[in-house]
Amino acid sequence: MEREVKKAYWIWRQLQARANLDERVEPFLTIPSQNLISDWLRTIRESKEISISQAAKKAEVHKATYAALEKSETAKKISLQTLEKMAEALGCELVYGIRPKSQMPLSLQMWRQILPYALQSYQKRMRSSQIKPMVLARIANQLMEDPKFRRAQGWARRKGSQN
Repeated sequence: MEREVKKAYWIWRQLQARANLDERVEPFLTIPSQNLISDWLRTIRESKEISISQAAKKAEVHKATYAALEKSETAKKISLQTLEKMAEALGCELVYGIRPKSQMPLSLQMWRQILPYALQSYQKRMRSSQIKPMVLARIANQLMEDPKFRRAQGWARRKGSQN
């Protein structure tokens, strides 16, 4: 049964057009949390063996301002716009992302939430213990489109939906 459920997930994922979003989030899922640092400006500057004075000159700010920006980044109080400007001055680019705390694809999170309901509906309709992946995926897809089900899950309305 597990194999059929896995196949149903992949079919449902395509029906829901969630593959593109998962692909965008995927690179961020594999980075271990302990490797996420909050002092990129200092780390990059030091690894390039650039002094604060040199970095400030490249960023076209005063030395004290640059030092304050490094501290504000460490304190997570720097704006993305400023961080991007400082990254550019260091010959880098800002890569920004948000990832689920579970570090699993968003579509898999949704699937795990919807699967028990889809299986229950499947068993009522099919009266069979053997899972047909396409049928299960379509049932899950129908649940995703059902406004009452969506409200019960605390999900927003679908774009273009009248409900």
